[in-house]
Amino acid sequence: MARVSLIEEDNHPELADLIARIRGARRGRLINIYKLLLHSPALAESWLAHNNAVRWKTELDGRLRELVIIRIGLMALAIVSSVMPPVLGTRLTSRRTHGR
Repeated sequence: MARVSLIEEDNHPELADLIARIRGARRGRLINIYKLLLHSPALAESWLAHNNAVRWKTELDGRLRELVIIRIGLMALAIVSSVMPPVLGTRLTSRRTHGR
């Protein structure tokens, strides 16, 4: 469960224009990262512009761009994998020692 609620477009008609732009850039979908970012419309708009610039306004051809995206994803996964086990171990240990 998310600690921050996801913005549902039906409950926020004031965001309709921004949501329409996001959907237009995302093949009609409003994915969860945008539902989170919509708590700050300026941030959601900035994220959309940055994401589109990285994807569509670079000098890389499509094939190389996709390889770069995959490689960065793998690097991020490696970083998370190396950081998370010690953090999880610490949490488990502290719960055992505090009787929770």
